[in-house]
Amino acid sequence: MERGIEPIIARVDSPPAEPLSAFTPSGRISVDDPSFAPDVAARIEALTRKILGQGSAGVR
Repeated sequence: MERGIEPIIARVDSPPAEPLSAFTPSGRISVDDPSFAPDVAARIEALTRKILGQGSAGVR
């Protein structure tokens, strides 16, 4: 589990300058990249907000 959290800690310690960033297991991708899925990103955001107690609007 420790190895799995390392990339998350790295992003928290050194966040990207852009307000929106996308990552895959192999690294960062552009939000303009065809592999970026806005609907999936919106779902992840909604679930994260729910976990953090900031509401659940939009969670499917």
